[in-house]
Amino acid sequence: MAQGNELERLEGFVTKILTEYNELREEKKQLLDELHEKEDRIATLQKELASAQMERSDVGSRVQGLIQQIEAWESSLDEDDDNRQKTVLQESRMQRNLFSVGPNDDSHTQE
Repeated sequence: MAQGNELERLEGFVTKILTEYNELREEKKQLLDELHEKEDRIATLQKELASAQMERSDVGSRVQGLIQQIEAWESSLDEDDDNRQKTVLQESRMQRNLFSVGPNDDSHTQE
C-alpha cells in the first residue's frame, strides 16, 4: 500500500504541475496578446507623431511665409511712404517756385 500512497501523491503532484502549467500558458497567451496590442498602439502613435511633426513643419513653413509676406508688405509701405513724402516735397518746391514773387522773378517784366 505504500506504493499506492506514493503513486497517489505522484498523481496529485503531476496534476498540480499540469494545472499550473496550463495556467501559466494561458497567462503567457494573455500577456502576448497584450504585448501585441501595445505594439500596435505604439506603431499607431508613432505614425500619428510623424504626421503631427510633418503638419507642424508645414504649419511652421506656412507661418514663416506669412511673416515674410507681412515684412515685404511693411517694407513696401515704408517705401510708399518715403516716395509719397518725396513727391509731396517735390510738389511743394514746385508750387513755391511757381508762386514765388521776388526781385529775381522776371515773369511779369517780359511783356
